[in-house]
Amino acid sequence: MVISLVRDLTDNTILIIRKKEERCRPTNDVFPSAMKPIGENEIQCAIRATYEQTGVTIKNPVEVARVNVEVQVLGADNSYEAVFVLSTQFSGSLRPAAGTDVVWQKEEEIRCESTMPAYILRHIIAGHYLTGTYNYADDEFTECSVRDL
Repeated sequence: MVISLVRDLTDNTILIIRKKEERCRPTNDVFPSAMKPIGENEIQCAIRATYEQTGVTIKNPVEVARVNVEVQVLGADNSYEAVFVLSTQFSGSLRPAAGTDVVWQKEEEIRCESTMPAYILRHIIAGHYLTGTYNYADDEFTECSVRDL
């Protein structure tokens, strides 16, 4: 999974997607994201997903976090790797996909339903690269490493 964080440094906002579907919680902001298909690297995936989901073309994508997400569903291991890509240069106008709103949200007002995106976002804003393991059921990080970008 590749997650794209687009940050506007002029007003400290982050590009987020809000799904209009009833099953989604109104307090859940999500970032453009996609599963990486074969033949595409993480940066290419972030560029494509961001454009398809928001209408914004990112110009300077950089990998800023790589996290192993441990997920157990009905006893089955559904773990995956999440790669976070940050861009601060972009062009285009907001063009939401069907069933969504796309907005620029102040960094301090972003609402995340789990610790992982909030924790990672805090480090990325501080200029850090993060690696580690996140346990979805316990909503906590283990084996976390943080270094300057």
